[in-house]
Order: sequence, then structure tokens, then C-alpha cells
Amino acid sequence: MIGTSRSAEKLEKLKAHGLDIAVTTGVEGMGEAVKAAAGAAGVDMVVDNIGADALEPCMEAMNVGGRFCTIGRMSGVHTTEFNIDQLAEKRLHLYGVSNRLRNAAQRAESAKRFMADLLPALSDGRIRPIVDRSFPLDDIASAQDYVEADRHVGKVVITM
Repeated sequence: MIGTSRSAEKLEKLKAHGLDIAVTTGVEGMGEAVKAAAGAAGVDMVVDNIGADALEPCMEAMNVGGRFCTIGRMSGVHTTEFNIDQLAEKRLHLYGVSNRLRNAAQRAESAKRFMADLLPALSDGRIRPIVDRSFPLDDIASAQDYVEADRHVGKVVITM
């Protein structure tokens, strides 16, 4: 598994959780750096939480038949231009994930699938979420500051 971040420190922490190859980069130069780390063919799948400004470099890093899944818009960039020839030549698959536009029935179905597919894996340890730090409810402002400072690796938990 290859991971990218602007923070070498975060990537180093992720190695303890199974990250094989760490690539320190921003969006600029990310495609070339990931492809160099993966080898000439590129990567089979990208899970992106950056946003539209990462689409082009991610497409560059992907293998023929690769899959791109966007799950977030952390950069705040929502639109971009990209090379449609590259999409066709590599026969790429693009997926978007968002719960914002789902109706109540779709959310209920998603919750059922989560309980059936993921809770057993969480329960038996096949999936272990990374908890970076816990804050008591009465110190929620510090938790917010910590997240906004982008110092966390994994989840920040509020205890009640």
C-alpha cells in the first residue's frame, strides 16, 4: 500500500499500521512520485480525500483499468479540468462517494450494509480503526483546534 501526505511525520506513523511505501508530496508532482514508487505500470486504485485538484495527478499515477474513488474534498477545490483522452486510453473507472445527497431510505440501507459487512470485521479485529487521541467532552474546543491544526493521524474521539 502506498500513502501520500505533505507530512513525513504522519507517513512514518502510518508505517506502524501497514503502510508499505510513503510518498511525501503535495498535489504538485504527486502523480509522478506515486508512479515512481509503484513502478512503471502505476497503481490499481486511488482513494482520494483531497478534492478536484488531485484528480489529474491521481489519473497520471493509475494503471490501465485503474479505479479512482473520491471520498472527500479536504482542499476545498470542487471542480477541475482533466484529460479525457487519459481517461479513455487507460480505461479508468471513476467513483464518487458522498452521504450528503442520500435520502433517509438510502441512509438506512447504508447503515444496514455497514452493520452486516463491517461491524463483524471491527468486532473480530480484521479492521482496526486508528484512534489518534481522545478528548473529554468538556474540552471539545481543544479537540477542534487539534483537528484544524491537522496534527492527527486517524480519528479524534470525544469521550462522554
